[in-house]
Amino acid sequence: MDEKYLRPDHLFILDLEDENERTRRLNDRGPLETPDTFESRGDNFQLSLRQGYRTISKDYGIQIVSAIPPKKEVANTIWKQINKDISERAN
Repeated sequence: MDEKYLRPDHLFILDLEDENERTRRLNDRGPLETPDTFESRGDNFQLSLRQGYRTISKDYGIQIVSAIPPKKEVANTIWKQINKDISERAN
């Protein structure tokens, strides 16, 4: 990454790899007052966007975390990695 920008200690990309799950979550949320530009776009755009994030992950070594499990499980996955990184840096 470019050195002139802030460098976070941890980066994660949350990936919702199941299109049916994405649609279900949007429907559960109900209509938004100001729909998100990404969410209002079609399936081809969603696939392209997902592929773009996967490329970014590979190019910059950013861990992809599945967003399919319940929120608590996703958070636990992220915290486990953060704690592992902290432990490794301390040694």
